[in-house]
Amino acid sequence: MGRLLLHLCAHAGLFYLAYRLYGAVPPDNKKHVLIALLLCAPLWARNIAPFVLAILPALHGKAKRDAHEAWNGRYYAFEGAQLRFVMLGEAIWVAADDLDALLPAPPDSRERRILGPDHGTIPGYRIKGYTENGMRRLLATRTTARTAKPQMIKLRHWLEHETLPNLRRLPGSAANR
Repeated sequence: MGRLLLHLCAHAGLFYLAYRLYGAVPPDNKKHVLIALLLCAPLWARNIAPFVLAILPALHGKAKRDAHEAWNGRYYAFEGAQLRFVMLGEAIWVAADDLDALLPAPPDSRERRILGPDHGTIPGYRIKGYTENGMRRLLATRTTARTAKPQMIKLRHWLEHETLPNLRRLPGSAANR
């Protein structure tokens, strides 16, 4: 920070000098300011740009942390896809976007309407989700038919036999409110 301040002061002084030397005639002329800026611009770009460029990744990292902080370490991965879970007391919710991404075809409005209160906005969060019961009902309708895809059967088994029991055993592995 000190080096940046030093560079800014030096360049402001250099700009003033260039303005005064070139604009020794009337100091009100806007043309002299423009010429002084053009003379100093390459130095500004060369010496100040590294400081500006160092700030951009820091801002990007901060934004990323802020966006994901509540979910940091609080999701499960199924074949490279992220599934976020929320524990509200004894109730388990799964983020609808995450589960829908794993389904061959996302649930249509009819399926969601049939789920009723088992699908909606997760209390305390700004995301939609399915309750555990809604998720089980949704997966049951998609895996009981003869045309059930092996991937769906594998996902249902993973959720029912690994993930949900683990969430009950270790509730801290899900986001809590």
